[in-house]
Amino acid sequence: EGTVEEKTTKVASLQKEVEELIVRVETLETEKSIAELSGDEKASELEMALREAKAALEAKAVAMETQTEELDALEKEMGEQGEKLAEAEAKVTALEGTVEEKSTKVASLQKEVKELIVQVETLETE
Repeated sequence: EGTVEEKTTKVASLQKEVEELIVRVETLETEKSIAELSGDEKASELEMALREAKAALEAKAVAMETQTEELDALEKEMGEQGEKLAEAEAKVTALEGTVEEKSTKVASLQKEVKELIVQVETLETE
């Protein structure tokens, strides 16, 4: 479970970073457009910053997708392990019932054997 929590936290963190980068990209696009329209020489600088921000956004999006896939796989595995555990518990419960039945049967047979011993001894005495 710790790993699932860690992955969930990581995915949430990456999602927040992706959202921040989206805002950054949108802001840079707007600033670049304004600079281009006004003939500002900052437009080329903004273009480079925009490319860097888009590359960072792509990298974070890929990382987030990878972490999400790993999280999904862990959750699936936990579900499968839960099913196996439930099956094992059902088997244990069934075995406990069988053991209880066998113990009762053994006790009953022991009682019958004692009664037969008493009968044999009685017959031998007579």
